[in-house]
Amino acid sequence: GYLLSQFVRLQANARALRRTNADLQREMGERQQAVAALRASEERFRAITESANDAIISADSAGTIISWNAKAEAIFGYPAEEILGTLLTRLMPARYHATYGQHFTHWSATGSSRLVGTAVEGTGLRKDGSEFPLEVSLSTWSAADGTYVTGIVRDLTAQKQLQETTRQQRLQLIQANKMTALGTLVSGVAHEINNPNQAVLMSARVLAGAW
Repeated sequence: GYLLSQFVRLQANARALRRTNADLQREMGERQQAVAALRASEERFRAITESANDAIISADSAGTIISWNAKAEAIFGYPAEEILGTLLTRLMPARYHATYGQHFTHWSATGSSRLVGTAVEGTGLRKDGSEFPLEVSLSTWSAADGTYVTGIVRDLTAQKQLQETTRQQRLQLIQANKMTALGTLVSGVAHEINNPNQAVLMSARVLAGAW
Protein backbone atom coordinates (compact mmCIF):
# COMPACT_ATOMS: atom_id res chain seq x y z
CA GLY A 1 0.00 0.00 0.00
CA TYR A 2 2.84 2.40 0.74
CA LEU A 3 4.50 1.77 -2.61
CA LEU A 4 1.18 2.22 -4.37
CA SER A 5 0.55 5.53 -2.64
CA GLN A 6 4.04 6.73 -3.51
CA PHE A 7 3.52 5.69 -7.14
CA VAL A 8 0.22 7.55 -7.30
CA ARG A 9 1.84 10.64 -5.78
CA LEU A 10 4.69 10.52 -8.29
CA GLN A 11 2.21 10.26 -11.14
CA ALA A 12 0.30 13.28 -9.81
CA ASN A 13 3.53 15.25 -9.51
CA ALA A 14 4.47 14.27 -13.06
CA ARG A 15 1.08 15.41 -14.37
CA ALA A 16 1.40 18.68 -12.47
CA LEU A 17 4.90 19.16 -13.84
CA ARG A 18 3.67 18.50 -17.38
CA ARG A 19 0.89 21.04 -16.88
CA THR A 20 3.39 23.55 -15.52
CA ASN A 21 5.69 23.04 -18.49
CA ALA A 22 2.77 23.37 -20.88
CA ASP A 23 1.66 26.57 -19.18
CA LEU A 24 5.18 27.96 -19.36
CA GLN A 25 5.48 27.06 -23.04
CA ARG A 26 2.10 28.61 -23.77
CA GLU A 27 3.05 31.76 -21.85
CA MET A 28 6.37 31.95 -23.67
CA GLY A 29 4.59 31.52 -26.97
CA GLU A 30 2.13 34.28 -26.14
CA ARG A 31 4.96 36.60 -25.13
CA GLN A 32 6.83 35.85 -28.34
CA GLN A 33 3.70 36.59 -30.34
CA ALA A 34 3.21 39.86 -28.44
CA VAL A 35 6.83 40.87 -29.06
CA ALA A 36 6.52 39.99 -32.75
CA ALA A 37 3.28 41.98 -33.02
CA LEU A 38 4.88 44.95 -31.27
CA ARG A 39 7.91 44.79 -33.56
CA ALA A 40 5.67 44.60 -36.63
CA SER A 41 3.64 47.57 -35.36
CA GLU A 42 6.81 49.59 -34.76
CA GLU A 43 8.07 48.76 -38.26
CA ARG A 44 4.76 49.83 -39.81
CA PHE A 45 4.80 53.06 -37.80
CA ARG A 46 8.40 53.73 -38.85
CA ALA A 47 7.56 53.05 -42.50
CA ILE A 48 4.60 55.44 -42.35
CA THR A 49 6.52 58.24 -40.64
CA GLU A 50 9.55 57.91 -42.89
CA SER A 51 7.41 58.12 -46.05
CA ALA A 52 5.23 61.00 -44.80
CA ASN A 53 5.21 64.30 -46.71
CA ASP A 54 5.26 66.26 -43.44
CA ALA A 55 7.72 66.34 -40.57
CA ILE A 56 6.63 64.14 -37.66
CA ILE A 57 8.36 65.01 -34.39
CA SER A 58 7.69 63.57 -30.93
CA ALA A 59 8.92 64.80 -27.56
CA ASP A 60 8.56 63.73 -23.94
CA SER A 61 7.10 65.76 -21.08
CA ALA A 62 10.44 67.55 -20.62
CA GLY A 63 10.43 68.79 -24.22
CA THR A 64 13.20 66.40 -25.30
CA ILE A 65 12.94 65.16 -28.89
CA ILE A 66 12.57 61.37 -29.03
CA SER A 67 11.34 60.80 -32.60
CA TRP A 68 12.42 62.45 -35.86
CA ASN A 69 11.51 61.37 -39.40
CA ALA A 70 13.20 61.94 -42.76
CA LYS A 71 10.96 64.88 -43.70
CA ALA A 72 11.86 66.63 -40.44
CA GLU A 73 15.51 66.32 -41.43
CA ALA A 74 14.73 67.74 -44.89
CA ILE A 75 12.81 70.71 -43.46
CA PHE A 76 14.99 71.65 -40.50
CA GLY A 77 18.35 70.38 -41.75
CA TYR A 78 19.24 68.27 -38.69
CA PRO A 79 20.03 64.55 -39.07
CA ALA A 80 18.36 62.32 -36.48
CA GLU A 81 21.58 61.51 -34.65
CA GLU A 82 22.22 65.23 -34.11
CA ILE A 83 18.75 66.32 -32.96
CA LEU A 84 17.48 63.37 -30.90
CA GLY A 85 17.87 64.03 -27.19
CA THR A 86 17.89 67.82 -27.59
CA LEU A 87 15.10 70.25 -26.74
CA LEU A 88 12.28 71.40 -29.02
CA THR A 89 13.37 75.01 -28.49
CA ARG A 90 16.21 74.29 -30.90
CA LEU A 91 13.65 74.37 -33.71
CA MET A 92 12.22 77.83 -33.02
CA PRO A 93 13.55 81.42 -32.87
CA ALA A 94 14.63 82.63 -29.43
CA ARG A 95 11.84 85.23 -29.28
CA TYR A 96 9.28 82.40 -29.01
CA HIS A 97 11.00 80.44 -26.23
CA ALA A 98 9.18 82.16 -23.35
CA THR A 99 5.71 81.64 -24.85
CA TYR A 100 6.54 78.05 -25.75
CA GLY A 101 7.78 77.43 -22.22
CA GLN A 102 4.51 78.65 -20.72
CA HIS A 103 2.39 76.43 -22.97
CA PHE A 104 4.62 73.40 -22.46
CA THR A 105 4.76 73.80 -18.69
CA HIS A 106 0.96 74.04 -18.56
CA TRP A 107 0.60 70.91 -20.70
CA SER A 108 3.14 68.97 -18.61
CA ALA A 109 1.33 69.87 -15.39
CA THR A 110 -2.28 69.42 -16.53
CA GLY A 111 -2.08 67.13 -19.56
CA SER A 112 -4.15 69.55 -21.61
CA SER A 113 -3.47 72.48 -23.92
CA ARG A 114 -5.63 74.66 -26.14
CA LEU A 115 -3.10 74.10 -28.94
CA VAL A 116 -3.64 70.34 -29.03
CA GLY A 117 -5.96 69.21 -31.80
CA THR A 118 -5.64 72.42 -33.81
CA ALA A 119 -3.41 73.54 -36.68
CA VAL A 120 -1.29 76.50 -35.60
CA GLU A 121 0.88 78.68 -37.83
CA GLY A 122 4.25 79.78 -36.53
CA THR A 123 7.90 80.27 -37.42
CA GLY A 124 10.54 77.56 -37.54
CA LEU A 125 14.31 77.80 -37.29
CA ARG A 126 16.53 75.76 -39.60
CA LYS A 127 19.98 74.48 -38.76
CA ASP A 128 21.54 77.21 -40.92
CA GLY A 129 19.80 79.88 -38.82
CA SER A 130 17.19 80.85 -41.41
CA GLU A 131 13.57 81.21 -40.39
CA PHE A 132 10.56 79.92 -42.31
CA PRO A 133 6.76 79.84 -41.93
CA LEU A 134 5.24 76.58 -40.77
CA GLU A 135 2.01 74.96 -39.68
CA VAL A 136 1.99 72.43 -36.83
CA SER A 137 -0.76 70.09 -35.64
CA LEU A 138 -0.23 68.77 -32.11
CA SER A 139 -1.49 65.61 -30.42
CA THR A 140 -0.66 63.97 -27.09
CA TRP A 141 -0.43 60.33 -26.08
CA SER A 142 0.47 58.32 -23.01
CA ALA A 143 2.58 55.23 -22.41
CA ALA A 144 3.58 53.28 -19.33
CA ASP A 145 6.62 55.51 -18.84
CA GLY A 146 4.99 58.90 -19.31
CA THR A 147 3.13 61.38 -21.51
CA TYR A 148 4.32 62.52 -24.92
CA VAL A 149 3.46 65.08 -27.59
CA THR A 150 3.70 64.64 -31.35
CA GLY A 151 3.70 67.45 -33.87
CA ILE A 152 3.03 67.15 -37.60
CA VAL A 153 4.89 70.07 -39.17
CA ARG A 154 4.32 71.46 -42.68
CA ASP A 155 6.67 73.92 -44.35
CA LEU A 156 4.57 76.85 -45.66
CA THR A 157 7.41 78.59 -47.54
CA ALA A 158 6.14 77.72 -51.03
CA GLN A 159 2.53 78.46 -50.07
CA LYS A 160 3.41 81.89 -48.63
CA GLN A 161 5.50 82.72 -51.70
CA LEU A 162 2.58 81.80 -53.96
CA GLN A 163 0.23 83.95 -51.87
CA GLU A 164 2.63 86.90 -52.12
CA THR A 165 3.00 86.44 -55.88
CA THR A 166 -0.79 86.32 -56.25
CA ARG A 167 -1.13 89.48 -54.12
CA GLN A 168 1.43 91.34 -56.23
CA GLN A 169 -0.29 90.27 -59.45
CA ARG A 170 -3.62 91.45 -58.06
CA LEU A 171 -2.13 94.83 -57.18
CA GLN A 172 -0.64 95.11 -60.67
CA LEU A 173 -4.00 94.26 -62.23
CA ILE A 174 -5.74 96.89 -60.08
CA GLN A 175 -3.12 99.47 -61.11
CA ALA A 176 -3.50 98.54 -64.78
CA ASN A 177 -7.29 98.89 -64.51
CA LYS A 178 -6.85 102.29 -62.90
CA MET A 179 -4.53 103.43 -65.72
CA THR A 180 -6.99 102.14 -68.33
CA ALA A 181 -9.85 103.99 -66.66
CA LEU A 182 -7.74 107.15 -66.45
CA GLY A 183 -6.86 106.86 -70.13
CA THR A 184 -10.52 106.48 -71.04
CA LEU A 185 -11.39 109.53 -68.95
CA VAL A 186 -8.65 111.66 -70.52
CA SER A 187 -9.72 110.56 -73.96
CA GLY A 188 -13.34 111.50 -73.21
CA VAL A 189 -12.36 114.91 -71.83
CA ALA A 190 -10.19 115.59 -74.86
CA HIS A 191 -13.07 114.65 -77.13
CA GLU A 192 -15.43 117.02 -75.28
CA ILE A 193 -12.88 119.83 -75.51
CA ASN A 194 -12.18 119.21 -79.19
CA ASN A 195 -15.82 119.52 -80.22
CA PRO A 196 -16.14 123.23 -79.20
CA ASN A 197 -12.71 123.88 -80.68
CA GLN A 198 -13.84 122.50 -84.03
CA ALA A 199 -16.91 124.76 -83.97
CA VAL A 200 -14.76 127.81 -83.19
CA LEU A 201 -12.36 126.97 -86.04
CA MET A 202 -15.21 126.56 -88.51
CA SER A 203 -16.74 129.88 -87.43
CA ALA A 204 -13.39 131.57 -87.79
CA ARG A 205 -13.06 130.33 -91.39
CA VAL A 206 -16.55 131.59 -92.24
CA LEU A 207 -15.80 135.00 -90.74
CA ALA A 208 -12.47 135.15 -92.52
CA GLY A 209 -14.15 134.44 -95.87
CA ALA A 210 -16.84 137.01 -95.24
CA TRP A 211 -14.28 139.62 -94.33
